[in-house]
Amino acid sequence: MSSTPYEYRFDPEEIKALVNIPRGPIGLADLPLEFVEWVKENLTKEAGSTYLGLGRGFEEWIMWQVPGTSWGDYGGSTVDRANMLAIKKMFPEFITIRHGSYHSEWAVIEEENLWLMHQKFDEFKDVIEGLENYPLIDEDTHSDLEMELQNESWSDYYRKEFKEALLKSYTNHLDQMGEEEIDLISDKLDGMETAEGDPLYTIFREWQELANEYWVCEDAVSAYISIENIVKDVENDEDLWNRTLDKIYDDDSSVQQTAESLVNSLLAVELKCGQDDPWVTALVKQLLL
Repeated sequence: MSSTPYEYRFDPEEIKALVNIPRGPIGLADLPLEFVEWVKENLTKEAGSTYLGLGRGFEEWIMWQVPGTSWGDYGGSTVDRANMLAIKKMFPEFITIRHGSYHSEWAVIEEENLWLMHQKFDEFKDVIEGLENYPLIDEDTHSDLEMELQNESWSDYYRKEFKEALLKSYTNHLDQMGEEEIDLISDKLDGMETAEGDPLYTIFREWQELANEYWVCEDAVSAYISIENIVKDVENDEDLWNRTLDKIYDDDSSVQQTAESLVNSLLAVELKCGQDDPWVTALVKQLLL
């Protein structure tokens, strides 16, 4: 029994595509001298090895750290963190994010990807050299980051602290009020915790602005504000208290949410039963008023 050898015919377009695949040089040897000198002068070389496992040995690696992008729990600032995010977004094809202990991160360029950086060298060079005159790469990225840290700090710590300080100030300065009213205020403040849009944060912002107290990001991972200073500076403002109490008493969000849930349920019943049930139809119309 004879067999015919398998013959594969390459399509000319396939061959053309394979030939035209961009292949970059590995390392610095094949790159222009001016570019190599700039890299060595402006980036920080990281060299090391990674253990691959028993019998597999070590993998050697070289990377070049981008300045002004290193941050972590115990180092760096929101400027450094924002720079890391911004430069990764600007040059995703050759920027890599390295991770270390204590949630530390920094931007690097693997040496095998320097040829990709060389293709955008002028643009990248302008960004890095611009840090000498102004340490921030992108204002919007930095603003978004600090806002995110403020929101996290408010939810994790300062929301509870402000609520307790507000209640304490209320009981100290309006001690003529009875315990029932104080308990009512306390319950309403607690109820705001699940209110959509967080009305308590709206109250906090008004007190904060009147006290001229602002958030401070002292490191790269958190935001700080003095609740004590805010309350102390403006708690004797009678008009402020009147507006605050109006917001507290007028916050019927939990009741509104319950009503909306009931309406949605009845609408579903009405849809299922058709338009023939006058009792359901009348009840829905009444709740929608």
